[in-house]
Amino acid sequence: MRGLNRGCATTTALYDDRTAVLHVGRPVENGVFPTPPNSQHQTSQGRLHESPPWETPLSSSQYHVLHQTISVIPRCHRAGGTQPNLNGAAMSLVQGLTRAAMSAPIVSMVCKVYVPTLFPLTFLIALGAMKLDAILGFADGWLPSPANYVIAAIVFVTSALVWLWTYQQLTVLGEGSPSPTAGRTQKLVTTGIYAHSRNPSLFGKLGGVFAVGVALNSISFCFIIIPLLLTASLAEKVIRQEPQLVDVFGEPYLRYQKEVPLFIPWKLFLGRRNSS
Repeated sequence: MRGLNRGCATTTALYDDRTAVLHVGRPVENGVFPTPPNSQHQTSQGRLHESPPWETPLSSSQYHVLHQTISVIPRCHRAGGTQPNLNGAAMSLVQGLTRAAMSAPIVSMVCKVYVPTLFPLTFLIALGAMKLDAILGFADGWLPSPANYVIAAIVFVTSALVWLWTYQQLTVLGEGSPSPTAGRTQKLVTTGIYAHSRNPSLFGKLGGVFAVGVALNSISFCFIIIPLLLTASLAEKVIRQEPQLVDVFGEPYLRYQKEVPLFIPWKLFLGRRNSS
């Protein structure tokens, strides 16, 4: 059958993007595949015309194959027919992150860990950084105002989205809480963003704290305390958390340790360089 090529280009051969009319049949509505058409079909303007040779009616078996093909191929833009519907993907991602933010495991973790520990700790770090700036002569900061507030807002929102993305994968794929304090995950997550870094949530958490330092325009906060926090966090992961994960998940986690970097997803960038 002509038109049944691989990839998104297939949908261009099958669909009229504005009317969802199959060029070989009738509109597909609510996922129900139509009965085979006769040798004529209706155009988007409502006129009947004779089918060209490559749009002749299909047998029942051919229609079954065509139906299965359409059900797994994403809808593509009419122009070019090679790009996915990015708007739909973005909406799905936003909806997933929103559900994750409101999910019981993440709300419980924020209430048990972040509110009593991380938020007060960030406030104390900010006070210490401002004192250290005064001692070291960094009181004038490193960014012009109000640019520091704009950059801080962008960094904070981006970091929050990354944090939500990583924890959404843990709650959904891991079937539990991202925090051992709030219940831990029931399954080992090794796909998605966790296929490239064993601790991707640190990008979000430390990015959010870094945004506070940018808003304060504190050199000590951004370039002295943040690197120390990153080092301490990674050391805590290796010394305390990962032995616990080995006890819980056993050999699969040991293999995961060998295959995936601790923090920086350097294999992702190395793979791109080697492929080019």
